[in-house]
Amino acid sequence: MSKTHLTEQKFSDFALHPAVIEALEKKGFHNCTPIQALALPLTLEGRDVAGQAQNRYR
Repeated sequence: MSKTHLTEQKFSDFALHPAVIEALEKKGFHNCTPIQALALPLTLEGRDVAGQAQNRYR
């Protein structure tokens, strides 16, 4: 994924389990996409989320 599709929001900024952060970082995922940055805070509050985002394939 191009870095232009990432936000400044990092996965490590969220209250995720350390094992999740470690697994994401091992795979090279550090920054959220816009939809992840918007949806993660809501899902961590236990709220349901329906979102739509463009994927990288056209």
